[in-house]
Order: sequence, then C-alpha cells, then structure tokens
Amino acid sequence: MLKRILIVMICMTAIQTLRAQTADTARLYAEMRKLQEAYTANGLRYDFRYTYAGAHQPGRILDSLTGSVEMSAAGTKMEMRHMEFVTNPRYAIVLFKEDKVMYLYKPNSIPQHDPLFQIRMLMESSLVSKVDIMTEQQSRRIQIRFDSLSMVKSIDMHIASGKGLLSSVRYVLQTELMKAGRSLTAAEQQKYGPLAQVNMYFLSYGLLPAGSNESVHESAYFTIDNGEYKTTPAYNEYQIYKGSPNL
Repeated sequence: MLKRILIVMICMTAIQTLRAQTADTARLYAEMRKLQEAYTANGLRYDFRYTYAGAHQPGRILDSLTGSVEMSAAGTKMEMRHMEFVTNPRYAIVLFKEDKVMYLYKPNSIPQHDPLFQIRMLMESSLVSKVDIMTEQQSRRIQIRFDSLSMVKSIDMHIASGKGLLSSVRYVLQTELMKAGRSLTAAEQQKYGPLAQVNMYFLSYGLLPAGSNESVHESAYFTIDNGEYKTTPAYNEYQIYKGSPNL
C-alpha cells in the first residue's frame, strides 16, 4: 500500500497530452517563479508526508508515505523508508533498499524531486481552466482547476508567509491513475471512488549544513572503472542496473 502514492505521483508526471490553455496563466507562472526562487536561493532540507484518500471521504486516510528531502544547486536527495532517490546534473540514482538494487538513469528519466516539478508538468500537459490566487491571514493560496477531460482535476497550494515556501499541496485526480497497469476490482472501485485526493505536507524546513553536497554526488554511490560501474563499499550489497543506454 505504501507504494500506491508514489505510483500515483509518478503517473501524474507522465501525462503528456499538450493542449492550449484557456485560463490566463500569466499570474500563475509569475507566482511559480517566485516560489521556485525561494527554494533555490539556499540549500534546503525538509520532511514531507503524503496522504491518500478517496475524494468522497477525504477524512478517511487509506495510505500514507513519509520521508525527507535535501535540495541544493548540486542536486536533490529524497529518502524514504524503502527507497532513496538522488539526482544531480549527471545522474539520477534510485535505491531500492529491500531488494538491494541501484538503478541509474540520465537526469529527467524519472520525475525530479523538486516539489514544484509535478505541478509544472501538470500545468504544461493539461488544460488549465481556472486559476485563483488569494492572500489569507498567514499564507497565500493558489487554486488551479483543470478541464473535464484532464486526469488531474485540481491542485490547491498553500504558501506560508515569511519564507514563501509551500506548507501543503492537495491534488484531486482520477482514481484511474493509481491502477499501475491493472484493473481495479469492484471492491476497490467502491472503496476508492472515481476521484482520489492526495495531500502533501511540508514540515521542518531548515538550511543544509556544510558538506551536504557530497550526499548527491555519484561518487558516494558508485565508481566507473574502464567503463564498468561498481558500487562503493557502502553499497557493496547492491546490484547496479542501468536504465539509460548512454550513461
């Protein structure tokens, strides 16, 4: 169950039906640029929590996932209980901890772990029908609505005042996205309903300590000897698989 949310979020970034926008997205893109600047101004770390529920029963949590993220100009590292993702300008590295597998890709072969990446992808690949930007007492709120044909129906972002960083994002999307290549049973269809609600909460923001860049450099995970990829001693139990032929 814990992998269901990850599957949903990966599938969301894979929607590639490009269509012209009908809503005025100029203000939205301006807000996104400001938000991006807040994340890239300094090296950051934060904890996150995903929750999954049927949109018809948003208070009944069916699945959850927690982890932490470190972001800097050198790259991004996202760590969860069973998986770890690392991206830098040269490599994307996925560690499957239980299976002792290290998967290597060229950057952008898998979703980036910048919290704005999924939102930008959806804005570019779906038809935005309405945008509302509101200032509330302790936050700014951005509501994005998509057209009736889009797999994702809405995105609701809360940006905390002060640092200008996300405090939460709520996605409402078709349950079809979580099928992961299989058909849902009748019981699952009744349990989850036609629409799913995925919430992401951002917690415990802080600046990265000195030397954190080393954790996103590929030399911490593997070396290359005469074209052969070998794990470092810290990962000697892992088997390397290459997902891109031109690494």
